[in-house]
Amino acid sequence: MLNDERQSQSLPGGDRPFPAAVPVTRTALLHWFQQVLEPSQAQVKVRLRGNNLYVLCESRVEPDPDTIARLLTSAFAARSLETLLPPGAPDIHRLICYGRIRGQSHPAWSRELGVTNPSAPALTAPTPAADPTALLELARQGDPSAIAQSLSQALSALGIGIRAKLDKPSTSQPAGLKRLLILCESGYTPDPSLLAAPITQRLRELELTQFRDAVVFGQVSGEHQPEWMVRVDLTPPDEMLREWAHWGDVQAIARLLNRTLQPQAITLTALLKDVTLHLSCTQAGGTVPDQTSTIASVVPTLQALTPQGIQSAVLYGAPQFMPATPADTSAGWVHLIDLAAPQSEQAVTTLDRAKQGDLRSLTFLLTRLLNPDLDGTLATGGTRVQIRQKGDLLHILTEAPNCPRQDTVVPAIGRCLKPLQIAGVVGVRLYGRRSGQKQPLWHYGMDFGSRQQSRLVPEATPEFAASDAHVEELLSPPGAIVRWSELPDEGLTASIKRLYAQTIEGVQRSLIRTQLFIPIENPALTSSLVPVTAAAQGKRQRLQVALLWTAIGALLVFQADWLLGYWLRQTTEQAKLAQPLPPVLPSPTPPATLPDLGLKPARPTTGFNAQPFTQPGDQPLVPEATAPGELPASPLLAKASTLLPQGEAYPSFNSRQLDAQVALYRQYLEIHGAPDVLVVGSSRALRGIDPAALETALAQQGYADVKVFNFGINGATAQVVDLVLRQMLPQDQLPKLILFADGARAFNSGRQDITHNGVIASAGYKAMVAGNPPIPTNVATKVPEARSQGNRNTSENGTALPTNIYQQWNEALNERVAGWSNLYAQRDRFKTQLREQFTALLPQELTTSEILATSDSLIDSSPVASAAGTGTGAIADGQNWVDIDGFLPLSVQFNPITYYQKYARVAGDYDSDYDAFTLQGGQTDAMIEIAAYTQERNIPLVFVNLPLTQEYLDPIRKRHEDEFQKHMLQLATQHGFFYRNLGNAFLTKPRYFSDPSHLNRYGAYAVSQRLAQDVMMPWQVTR
Repeated sequence: MLNDERQSQSLPGGDRPFPAAVPVTRTALLHWFQQVLEPSQAQVKVRLRGNNLYVLCESRVEPDPDTIARLLTSAFAARSLETLLPPGAPDIHRLICYGRIRGQSHPAWSRELGVTNPSAPALTAPTPAADPTALLELARQGDPSAIAQSLSQALSALGIGIRAKLDKPSTSQPAGLKRLLILCESGYTPDPSLLAAPITQRLRELELTQFRDAVVFGQVSGEHQPEWMVRVDLTPPDEMLREWAHWGDVQAIARLLNRTLQPQAITLTALLKDVTLHLSCTQAGGTVPDQTSTIASVVPTLQALTPQGIQSAVLYGAPQFMPATPADTSAGWVHLIDLAAPQSEQAVTTLDRAKQGDLRSLTFLLTRLLNPDLDGTLATGGTRVQIRQKGDLLHILTEAPNCPRQDTVVPAIGRCLKPLQIAGVVGVRLYGRRSGQKQPLWHYGMDFGSRQQSRLVPEATPEFAASDAHVEELLSPPGAIVRWSELPDEGLTASIKRLYAQTIEGVQRSLIRTQLFIPIENPALTSSLVPVTAAAQGKRQRLQVALLWTAIGALLVFQADWLLGYWLRQTTEQAKLAQPLPPVLPSPTPPATLPDLGLKPARPTTGFNAQPFTQPGDQPLVPEATAPGELPASPLLAKASTLLPQGEAYPSFNSRQLDAQVALYRQYLEIHGAPDVLVVGSSRALRGIDPAALETALAQQGYADVKVFNFGINGATAQVVDLVLRQMLPQDQLPKLILFADGARAFNSGRQDITHNGVIASAGYKAMVAGNPPIPTNVATKVPEARSQGNRNTSENGTALPTNIYQQWNEALNERVAGWSNLYAQRDRFKTQLREQFTALLPQELTTSEILATSDSLIDSSPVASAAGTGTGAIADGQNWVDIDGFLPLSVQFNPITYYQKYARVAGDYDSDYDAFTLQGGQTDAMIEIAAYTQERNIPLVFVNLPLTQEYLDPIRKRHEDEFQKHMLQLATQHGFFYRNLGNAFLTKPRYFSDPSHLNRYGAYAVSQRLAQDVMMPWQVTR
């Protein structure tokens, strides 16, 4: 089976289904054709495209087609074409010759030479190809070469080569069951959505009764891994019709009976009323069919089908269709047929059996529902349905050569299942995939009533076999058929190579003359550039150059340090002279006594009077929408600054925003206790999940008094979230549910994790691992050892390990450098001065507006810079706007037209968040650690992929996001956490965003509403 597009596994026998192809060399074929056609004085060019070999003959006069065909026929009679091709090369199904005058752009004539046997290409005379009828008959007998040739007739025009072979029988396969393997190769990536339908239809038209199914690979020439794979169901149409007729499908019954009556030129129509099937037969020409022969043909066939739920049938013989009743027999005859006793199992209709929970009956009903076109289903196999039941849930998988559309499957199945009210079933989980895959491409869930889940972590997706008859691994990657193309003119190639070599040699000589570069003992270097004494003097020259540049670098460092230190002192003295004298302050007055007011908006319980001016109710004082057209949002809460303590603070974590969130969460615990739901993630979570909106929406769903806190941190990655959950938060203050809201950027292990590295090197982290937790706990618990980070600096009892010697040496070196440097000791003030100088150059509206505070460059500034005490640090981390629930509500609405007039549009190629993008590494390991940690404590973990704008998702980012979707689906299945994808929810709604990749308070409100109404979310744990 395949877990994704490129992953494949081996056959049970371990053999490769196709041998590795040897590269096809152009020289052998070209020289041979040139020798054969030399008497015609024509120059030859050859090209292999798909399974077709094209031969172009050109000369000063138009080549004679009869002469060319005669020469080729004589040559192939003496030598087979396959001897000119290496082992593993594609079969040549067609050879097409063209002739033209040299210099013309179009051929003057073309002639096709057919191949009688693809496995031994012996060409016939220059006549059309072999008899199509004979080829079709050979293919229906199961000959792989004939099957490949039949397919190539439709695909060779696209440059796709076809190879076919039989799969080796396995001990796990039923006796007589075979599988057909087909390889489609081309110089580009074949699109499965375009090729799956024609290949499937062509294979099913052959009616291959010897095979149960076929597996089609799409592969780029020269590669060893397939790009995609499709399984084709080769169940014969008659067998499919008999299966459907057994379940009582009227169209299938009529189709089978018409085939039985076809030799008698009788046409039959069928109509089902209640439990009786009415069959009307008409003879060609409008005459009444013979009663005896018609009954003898219809009754045995109908009784053998044993249609479910049909107790009797009425057979009419009439000159035309008689849909009325058995009483109308004046123009023909009537015959009654008993099919099932009223109390027998066969008399129960398929619909009633499905209501009783019979999965086979339900599978047929849903299959027929998703395949309304009988002819199209028989041609392509249609959409296949598999059902598994686990507890009170039905898991339904739909698959087809092209993955079924979610927006078509989900509503249809939902409308069908809900009225059935199947006993013991309160919900359904739907999946869709392309035939042959193992993992679904999409999934959806719906519940028909309230359900009690016994598990706090999601169950793994049921293993739907790619084929009921083949539960082994599907196929190993086929061997590569290496194509070749026509090479450019040899003279031009040689000239380009000479020019390139001369250019490289000139650059090398120029660099050596500067004395900054020396030749090395490398055979790739031009030999004329390496002096005789280079080998003996190479080390000495390299040492001299290194010492020279070291001295120059040290001198530049000392000079730059002195100049910058002098500039900093001058700036400080000028600032002191410019400061005004301190004003004389009046005597302080005693503070006024204020009433104790709550921080959240008051909710009135009664009106001011009996008049309707103020009505009683529980609505907030601030409405959700205060102006026409305004987007709904939660009322603004008090700012976090009202709760943050003013006393001695905990040592910094090198992130101003993280320090503030830790202090805010500590105050939150003292007032409200541990939250029921904790939101974690980067700035996308900080601005993307509104706790107040989520609390209100959950209360409407029946989950009252749920407390939600947003612990989002700017620049946080999966490693930072892992550190917060498993090391910062006390174990007795953990929430009931954790929402990890973020996206692909937080899982890029290829770029440097600046935020995590800054936290690990901070004084706050050292204090935490030394036994001084940032958030006190009522129960004395030890800081858990970080499994993913590997807390190498402390032992299990908290004592320092010898690896701390490096940090001690680094601190001592910093002190020594500060002793002689004019600038190093004042580096923080230097960064502040630079920031102030830069801000002074900006227009006033950019330094004070809210847009500056919400741009990506400021909001997502590195934690080290935020902790440096700069003048704009508070704006950069956004802490001035964070409310008492940890949420950052921004009202700015993203407008692409005006936004990109002020900020540059950064393409995905240049986005540092996607540098060296890879999902394998420390970030994924951290996510696995988080999942294991939450499972040990029975805390459901939900990862929410937050929305992005369409302007943000250029092709580069879109490719990374698609890779991230597959990665997270696989992780969620393997490690038992929930995954909800909202990435494409608001692609065309820029008003929900404050910038291309961050939501505003209106988008956060909409996301919170969706999550609260999602039946796949385990909200029941918050009760």
